[in-house]
Amino acid sequence: MSISKEIKKAKRKFKSWIFKNKFKKNDFKKSKRLVLFFVPKEVDVISGGILSICTIYKIVKELEELHNCNVVASFLPNVKGIDYKFSKFENDMVIFNFNEITKYFKDLEFLEVHIPDYMVPLFKENNPDLVSFNNWVFKSNFFKINILNQNDLLMPDLKHVKDLKKWVPNLTMTVAHEKYATIERRNYYDIPLHLLSPWLSPSPYKTRSFSDKDNCIVLSPDEIDRVPSDTMVTKVGIISKLKHMLPEYEIIIIQNMTYDEYKETISRAKFTITFGEGLDGYFVESIFSGSVSFAIYNDIFFKPDFQGLPSVYDSFDLLLENIIKDIKHFENPEKYTEYNSKLNIMLSKIYSYKRLQDNVTNYYKGNIDFK
Repeated sequence: MSISKEIKKAKRKFKSWIFKNKFKKNDFKKSKRLVLFFVPKEVDVISGGILSICTIYKIVKELEELHNCNVVASFLPNVKGIDYKFSKFENDMVIFNFNEITKYFKDLEFLEVHIPDYMVPLFKENNPDLVSFNNWVFKSNFFKINILNQNDLLMPDLKHVKDLKKWVPNLTMTVAHEKYATIERRNYYDIPLHLLSPWLSPSPYKTRSFSDKDNCIVLSPDEIDRVPSDTMVTKVGIISKLKHMLPEYEIIIIQNMTYDEYKETISRAKFTITFGEGLDGYFVESIFSGSVSFAIYNDIFFKPDFQGLPSVYDSFDLLLENIIKDIKHFENPEKYTEYNSKLNIMLSKIYSYKRLQDNVTNYYKGNIDFK
């Protein structure tokens, strides 16, 4: 390891010690009720899922008088990281190592553990990496797990949910999107299900008007992965057409940016194209920044009223065919502003911090959408 990396590691370790020491002044050993969030180790990765979990964590902490629990976050038991915060964006989450959790919190009367969707297969009785977790959790008088389903397309096979339910009978699921907050999905997973609703930024967006925007088109880093087998459309092909037909525009692919740098970039860009799940952060946050976003309709996330909008296509074939014409259409300031306002109104009904607060509050009051 280079000297510079060693110095950075030492600084992070010292910051971790200083930061956590403030929390150690609390006498956690007297705590009888705990809400624990398990989070990914990849602390320098920004994703909609991580942003959402940090926001949920923040709201749950603000509700301590309601649920009467301490609220903490931790890496999985087998992770020995020294990082104590997600470093690419502003957030209130302090991340402990699991051995610290077991040291500070003993003899619990109530324990709730929130796990991201992709972690579900890890939580099984015979996982050797979870021996310390198993020994700790079942000492509490009441133990439950809640699955944070941030993207139903990425949920593990149903078998893993059933296995987890056998091991932990007190199992619930909270979901991030209204399209899969349904009685059908509750019956499919066979556990109580509750909508928390989506939210992204922990800080306000920098919104610019058309006249203050640059001739810039932002592209999400995703690769095209939902193209039918009979099409030849590629991301490279779309980029090539944009550069050839719109030489006056700068093309920027989002990569290697902090969250603040990303938000600054989308605020100055006139247009954004997402190659991901459609109704994702690249689409939504660009609209909130005053831009016009293009996406492919995906019925897992989009509500039906988004289908047929001039910037939401039914396929990448149609995007490739129409994107130049549609960008030129929205180069008119009045049409641009009118369309951005329309999408802003539609999205604000879905992406509402107050709505998320209310939904989290209802969850802890026991007002589950589908019990």
